[in-house]
Amino acid sequence: MHSGPLLTLVGSAAAGVALFVLSARLRVPPIAALLPAGVLLGPEVLGWIEPASLGRGMSTVVGIAVAVILFEGGLALDLDGYKRAPVVIVRMLTVGVVVTLFGGALALWYFLDLPFSLAIIGGSLVVVTGPTVVSPILRRVGVQERLSHVLYWEGVLVDFVGVFLTVLCFEWATSVEDSAGMHAMMAFALRVLLGVGAGLVAGLLLDQLLRRNWVGPEHDNLVGLAIALLVFGLCDAVLHESGILAVIVAGGVVAVRKPPQLKKLKHFKLELTELGIGLLFILLSANLEIAAFSELGWSGVAVIGALVLVIRPLNVWLSTWGQGFGFREKLFLSWVAPRGIVAASMASLFSLELTNKGYAEAHMLETYAYAVIATTVLVQGLSAGMVAQVLGLRKPPRRRWLLMGESALVAPIAEALSQAGADVAVVVEEGEAVPKRSAARWIQEDPLSHDLLTHPQLLDVGAVLAVSPNPHLNELVCQLWREVLPAEKCARWCASDRPLPAEGSERSLLAWPDLPTPSELAHGLEARSHIVEVLNIVSEADLERLGTHLVPLLRVNDDGTASLIGPELPPPAVGDMLVVLRHRVPGLAGLVTDAVILEQPVESLADVVHALLS
Repeated sequence: MHSGPLLTLVGSAAAGVALFVLSARLRVPPIAALLPAGVLLGPEVLGWIEPASLGRGMSTVVGIAVAVILFEGGLALDLDGYKRAPVVIVRMLTVGVVVTLFGGALALWYFLDLPFSLAIIGGSLVVVTGPTVVSPILRRVGVQERLSHVLYWEGVLVDFVGVFLTVLCFEWATSVEDSAGMHAMMAFALRVLLGVGAGLVAGLLLDQLLRRNWVGPEHDNLVGLAIALLVFGLCDAVLHESGILAVIVAGGVVAVRKPPQLKKLKHFKLELTELGIGLLFILLSANLEIAAFSELGWSGVAVIGALVLVIRPLNVWLSTWGQGFGFREKLFLSWVAPRGIVAASMASLFSLELTNKGYAEAHMLETYAYAVIATTVLVQGLSAGMVAQVLGLRKPPRRRWLLMGESALVAPIAEALSQAGADVAVVVEEGEAVPKRSAARWIQEDPLSHDLLTHPQLLDVGAVLAVSPNPHLNELVCQLWREVLPAEKCARWCASDRPLPAEGSERSLLAWPDLPTPSELAHGLEARSHIVEVLNIVSEADLERLGTHLVPLLRVNDDGTASLIGPELPPPAVGDMLVVLRHRVPGLAGLVTDAVILEQPVESLADVVHALLS
């Protein structure tokens, strides 16, 4: 069957989305599935996807998809994260970037005999690592928190730096080749000024439209997308190749200005970006010629070897100098540096542009970039766990409990868990009250944000408990975390009339189905008619006290791991340390240390006194 342009586009989009879903299920980087699938579906194997059928429209499709991806990358710019980042990450974004850029360029120039103008572009393409490839590896491997923190923030923050640098290198190289002397410098300066200037204007315009509510909330995302595409198209129409720089700057401006709708905009752009990435990489990998990889030969192997075994370790050694990192930690950081989506998209886009300009060696940049991606994602990604194990850098099993809900309800549970020795983190909406002093780690974030799955303080979360007054939100939170945790490790608390999930169901556990709703108990905790506290079960008498007015919620083991207590779960036993919900009599605080509520009626004061004394 001949695959025309329509079938090629819709087939690439459908296959890309399906592979994104599958990779999330398997907890692997999406690019590890997209690249081989594109080659399989392309003309080299099955022939179901034929990029050549798009003709010159291929450049337009790739350009628009890259513009959306890079605008979202600009929105992810986190200056606060950069300011809080330790010295080693700051060095990686400065000294490390320079080492990788010029080291990679020299390797390409020396081993592959590329003109230095193309070699410098090739060096800039492999500067970025990216969270979309690093985060799944970190979740699967589970290394020490300090190493996870460095690798995660390097991936998040280097995206913007790397893209900006790649575009500048491309503009410089093409300006120099197209012109000569002072005219070349003027052409380069005009492209940069147009891209940066138009990006600043577009970013500030979008910020003001959102901040002043000149656009209805139902149109925020559409206006953001329209402005990004418009500035990309206008800049490219005025001065070719300046549009990419404009969209990355526009996204960065909005990220720095932080309008109230920024999170909503980021979520929408993230969904569009995943669609664009899926479409783009099926198309691009289908367009690859397998024979081109053999054309690189041993020289290509030498370049990749230099990048992985010399340039990256030099980057890490310089960046960690004097920062207390041991030899084994430096070795692991040197080994794990997978390149991914941004590197591939920029390589393909610039390869098409350079080919159209008549550069005979341009295809080698794309082939080199994809070879680096395949090597680092597959070899480093698959071996990272073994390397961490051999070096003794694996962290203990996931034991941290994550609580999500209103402060009035989660704060007492979190403090009791912490008092019992459990490791606890709490996620509340922005604007919610956060205790000034707390043993738990508090994070103000959208509870449905995918960023939580890769948050440095949540990489070792082993169980999630959603106790929001909104049962639907609780179920969505559990669905989110089931991407990285098994269903039995995600629990939600909802109204007592909701049924338990069927046996063997993939739905999340239902916590404490016999208790009132979270909203009712939150009011009780605020009114002090209920308290959450720690109770040591040292005898059978302590077990007999448990009941309607002293309800066991969680069990905390000696090693700090916690588990729910419920109808279909193991009951409390002597020797357990429990987090319990106690029903109190309001107004007795200060008069007696506690109150015993009699479940059976008594006939005399003597019987009351006897019950209390017992």
